[in-house]
Amino acid sequence: MYDGRIFVMGSNATALYTPGSTPSSRGSWAQGPATPQGTYTDDVYTTPEPNGKVMFDSVRCSWITNQCGSASGALIDEFDPATQHHHRDQPAGPTPGGTPVNFINLPNGQIMARGGHPELHLHPRPGSPQNSWRPRSAPSRPTATAPTT
Repeated sequence: MYDGRIFVMGSNATALYTPGSTPSSRGSWAQGPATPQGTYTDDVYTTPEPNGKVMFDSVRCSWITNQCGSASGALIDEFDPATQHHHRDQPAGPTPGGTPVNFINLPNGQIMARGGHPELHLHPRPGSPQNSWRPRSAPSRPTATAPTT
């Protein structure tokens, strides 16, 4: 996520990993909220949204455990790191057998989604990135030397 944490999902649970302050420092784990309305996240894709939230797909039937919720088919959900809550965005469209949904972030801020069906779905996202999320790099000076003959 843009704040440096990693959002992890499996079955119907989530967790958040916060890296240590240095590459050799130990990070920490925290329990995240359960996935929305008893859905499962066996093998899913995620994408960060321009507004800092995370879009992911979930299914109502787990192909790993054979546990089922109310019906089959993929759903698109959203995790808000600021509030630590999930939100059901919308059904993913036709995804036979709960096929995972793939996401691509487009330059205009929309997210393109496709899952097991020839149709593509565009998801406009509100908001815009924050300056604090931009990568930071230290300035460097060229160290080239002139060739000698």
